[in-house]
Amino acid sequence: MVFALAASPMMVNAQTQEIEKMVMTNQDKVKLDPEQLPPAVKTAIATDETIADLSITEAWQITDEKGATHFKIKFDNAGEELIKKFDINGKEIKE
Repeated sequence: MVFALAASPMMVNAQTQEIEKMVMTNQDKVKLDPEQLPPAVKTAIATDETIADLSITEAWQITDEKGATHFKIKFDNAGEELIKKFDINGKEIKE
């Protein structure tokens, strides 16, 4: 009985890892330094009053299974996380 309880977390972890693998096969996600963002994305950020003065905490380049690339950027908004997505041309992607 103790063995079964101890094995349960391992099975859940294995299932979670398998789901993560399936998601990652559909997208290629690369963490970037904010300085590596394309000029159009940097310009879009600099000219957007709502985020221009915020610090970037994370930046990701994401390419989907069709080869389309977008950028997911996390900002620190006075301790709150703010996430925006932009296409390669700096146009904000709204969901």
